[in-house]
Amino acid sequence: MTESTSCQFIPSVEGARIASEFPFYILCKLFERLSCSQVMKKKKEALSAFIRNWVIRYENQIEKNSAIAAGVGSFYPVLRLLLPSYDYSRPAYGIGQSTMARICVKAFGLAPKGLSARTLLHFNNPKFSGKQDGRDLADCVFSVLADYCEAESDLTISGLHEQLDKIAYASKQEEKLEILTPFIRSLSALELKWFVRIVSLRELHLGLSTKTVLTCVHPAAPSIWNVTQDLCTVCQRIAGIERTQPMEAKSSLSIAGHHVTLNAAYRPMLCMRANSALEVCIAYEKVFSGIADYCLCLEAKYDGERVQLHKSGDKYRYWSRSGREWSYSYGTEGNGTTGTLTPRLHVGGFSSDVSECVLDGEMFGFDTYTDTFITKATGFDVKRPYASGGSDLFFSKAELDNTARKAAIVPCYIVFDILHLNGEVGTLSKAAL
Repeated sequence: MTESTSCQFIPSVEGARIASEFPFYILCKLFERLSCSQVMKKKKEALSAFIRNWVIRYENQIEKNSAIAAGVGSFYPVLRLLLPSYDYSRPAYGIGQSTMARICVKAFGLAPKGLSARTLLHFNNPKFSGKQDGRDLADCVFSVLADYCEAESDLTISGLHEQLDKIAYASKQEEKLEILTPFIRSLSALELKWFVRIVSLRELHLGLSTKTVLTCVHPAAPSIWNVTQDLCTVCQRIAGIERTQPMEAKSSLSIAGHHVTLNAAYRPMLCMRANSALEVCIAYEKVFSGIADYCLCLEAKYDGERVQLHKSGDKYRYWSRSGREWSYSYGTEGNGTTGTLTPRLHVGGFSSDVSECVLDGEMFGFDTYTDTFITKATGFDVKRPYASGGSDLFFSKAELDNTARKAAIVPCYIVFDILHLNGEVGTLSKAAL
């Protein structure tokens, strides 16, 4: 399959060919097997075998000469469930473990003061739950509600995603409760256990790292993920890469032929950790040995939030290092009035010939009263200014009551890399801005 062909591949559509008829219960059995195994090699073998069977099932459904016969890309619906904390395609569910415990008590009509209800509501208390190391609400749900749940259900993976979408997009807790109550009553105990992990923990605790899971899917997947931070994009792009194609060392900005893309989150490059100043000097001499007139340049390390900024005209988007979007906090409209940074940044912050760019830098607070930086160490949350629990560390009570004083704290963005500028990709000169 060629690169152009992968652009025609829509992971959600192709994945639905199998997900629409694949039982969620079977996937839960895989999760159980992976979590119970203590041997990493066996975990990888089990997951890889499952993926191969999925691909075979997909390829058996499509025409042999189909232009989109890229089975591994169709694994997207399952990949979203394997890595729920990295499924950025829908909003957060807003249902933590405590909330889920209360919902389960109501859904199954448990007596609030009964042992079953108390075990769920106090799942963190060993007195009620008999909690052991590694046990969480999902484990309690499985043991307590086994006799209340259905023996089996007909829920498919596609059906599960439909319910997850409804929960994520429900605007009120009452709406979420109306959706969840009949749904969780229809699940088997095993399905409910893993449903709780997906929704309330957003972590399956399978003993597999993100890189390991992605490598089992495709050798190129981890590299593409590091650039795009998007599971759908990963599945779309691996659909155009043969598994046997050699992965040559490439720039962090262009991995497996894929570049940093405007308005798509990427995983920023991190510096290698040095354990001592001596290590830095040795590495420096190794790189620059034999080069005349060289000098060592040191930059200050600012203790803030790693943020990537994407500008397209007067539209702005911001992502954290982990791929979480914070555009609503900093502002999305350059000509708008909302947001703590964008309206100010758009006016005089860029050269007039900069139409689009992707920047990598550090975000922290700046106190315009004292002309000092407010670092992360103070407890100030630059994403949520004036509402941080650490405000009292540098504001007196009188100042906290002074709106003008609080407004003096503004986000400050220090750029240390330009990754995309007016269509050109690469680390460019800062003078270009």
